[in-house]
Amino acid sequence: MALWFLIPAYNEENNILDTLAAIRLHAGTRDLAAIVVVNDGSADQTSRAARSLAGELPVRVLDHPANAGPGAAFQTAFTHALAEAQDDDLLITMEADNTADLSVLPAMLARSEYADVVLASCYAEGGALRNCPASRRLLSAGANTLVRYALGLTRYRTCSSFFRLHRCGPLRRFALARQPLPLISESGFTCMVEVLYLLHRAGFRIEEVPVTVDWRHRQGVSSMQVSRTISRYIGFLGPLFLHRFAGTESPSNRS
Repeated sequence: MALWFLIPAYNEENNILDTLAAIRLHAGTRDLAAIVVVNDGSADQTSRAARSLAGELPVRVLDHPANAGPGAAFQTAFTHALAEAQDDDLLITMEADNTADLSVLPAMLARSEYADVVLASCYAEGGALRNCPASRRLLSAGANTLVRYALGLTRYRTCSSFFRLHRCGPLRRFALARQPLPLISESGFTCMVEVLYLLHRAGFRIEEVPVTVDWRHRQGVSSMQVSRTISRYIGFLGPLFLHRFAGTESPSNRS
């Protein structure tokens, strides 16, 4: 069993080295297959910074020529990893901004012994969201509540977090069954809601562990644009909500 870390990065030159250092610290002696950083058209030195550790860590940097959004970056990362990883490998998705507390990695690995997906949730009992701007906190809590009830995902405390663990075998089989459709069609910050919804509908065993997300650990401004993200959530959830109660196929299964 080897670990793969899949990280979309957009203008994160001030954070990516700390993120990679945290992986090195908390992965410890575990078999680390690759850290796949998708540089999503950054205008700064994100790509160069990530590549600077390639001699010390198994870092692979995949460059998008232009910014395509976190969903597109995750699609690139998953496609790359699923083509090479073994069925018993674990694919861990996370932010590049050093806000994820990787000290919960042992708890996530323990849950993966009987779960296909493990969510790291700041809203689960014992979790916390600290030092976060009020606008981002409001958007996160509001969108999370809306998604949970609109899509019937109330058993999960978080739906949009990037910090997750996926068992490679079940995810690969699901991705192959969807072809020629992509695993992820949403390009923006709604991408992980889409993935959770699809995997929940497919019967994946999904568990949660609490995590603390602390914005003091990041430098710079978030790439999320609040107004655009709200608009995208509305555009994404409306059709899903209607299709869910109409009993028809999810529009996220579009080509």
